Amino acid sequence: MKDDKYWLLALAVGLVVIHITLTDKIQSIRILSMVVIFWGAILSMLWDRKDTLRLESNVFSIVFGTVILTLALLKTTQLAGDTVFLQTLPLIFVVGLGSIASGIKGLKQYWRELIAFCILALPGEAFSQPIGWTIALLTPETIATVTAQCSTFLLEVLNFEVTLDGVLIYLPNSVVEVADACARLRVLDFLLRLSILFLFMFPTDRWGKIIAPLSAIIVGFTINVIRISLMAHLAATSEEAFHYWHTGEGSQIFSVISILLFGLVCFWLIRPEYSSEGG
Repeated sequence: MKDDKYWLLALAVGLVVIHITLTDKIQSIRILSMVVIFWGAILSMLWDRKDTLRLESNVFSIVFGTVILTLALLKTTQLAGDTVFLQTLPLIFVVGLGSIASGIKGLKQYWRELIAFCILALPGEAFSQPIGWTIALLTPETIATVTAQCSTFLLEVLNFEVTLDGVLIYLPNSVVEVADACARLRVLDFLLRLSILFLFMFPTDRWGKIIAPLSAIIVGFTINVIRISLMAHLAATSEEAFHYWHTGEGSQIFSVISILLFGLVCFWLIRPEYSSEGG
């Protein structure tokens, strides 16, 4: 039985390494960070329950799990940048490995892990897109125009000579268009997924359940407003710097900053002092 645990552990580590390596090839810090955080969270949850997990399977479940893992691994040899499949791959791995370890009936003990990876597997901006729909439903604005308005206001506060026309931000020597892609729904979506994962992992009071997703939205939107304001300024002063922060490595830095700030909020929510205050 102990040897079986070692084999399962080795297989699990191998699958995690394969998935992270494939994700790294996309060259997106945002996606790689999300994958690493989700895997870290899942492994942490499993480790906390390592002594209570039932590791009993049968021949059919082992064959079923082996077939699933084999087909998934064969698919990884012909991904060609298929990010949707990459996001779904951990869910497939958990089903396959869970079937081998605990049998198909035993998969129910991994319901938290399965739900967490279902959150990761949802394609596109499944969590942030409703924000854009809500804004469009309640106001004549879009997420892009709201972002442009807030960025223009920030530039005005910083004493820049700036005007706004729809999604066009005008400075004396430049004009920047805040396109839908610039609204950074992807970052908002990422932070919202992390907030849901956080609520799965850590018990919080009802205020914590509100603060976590709300802070994800606020942090993601605020950092993007700062980013757009910087883009507008750089467009008028340095084309090279503009491209670095817009499409180069600099664009990834804002995603990292958003993750770190949201992480601080989560740390604040789980600290003992907050728990005692929340009652």
